[in-house]
Amino acid sequence: MRAQEIDVTVGLLSESFAQSVSVPLQYVQLLKFVVKGYMLERQEVIPNMATLVGFYRGEDGEVELAGTVEVSFNENGANATPPSPSPPRDSPYICNMTVNKSLRR
Repeated sequence: MRAQEIDVTVGLLSESFAQSVSVPLQYVQLLKFVVKGYMLERQEVIPNMATLVGFYRGEDGEVELAGTVEVSFNENGANATPPSPSPPRDSPYICNMTVNKSLRR
């Protein structure tokens, strides 16, 4: 993932997480810092996991980040503190999935 992709992905994940747990908007910057650290840390376990990003080209031709998802392929790519409910340790699973609010249906 390129540096500019990390930054827009961090922004999307942070805003989505803040909305899902009703975090006040003034804490989104702090969330961005934490999420960026998490994403950089997770890159160390590639190829056992991948962060997929999807882009959308609007009618005006402008390209924007549409969504992202993290895929863990095995136990080596699994999160140290998995979300609840806990996935099977040595099985593929997805987490941290979000879609740009303006593109949700």
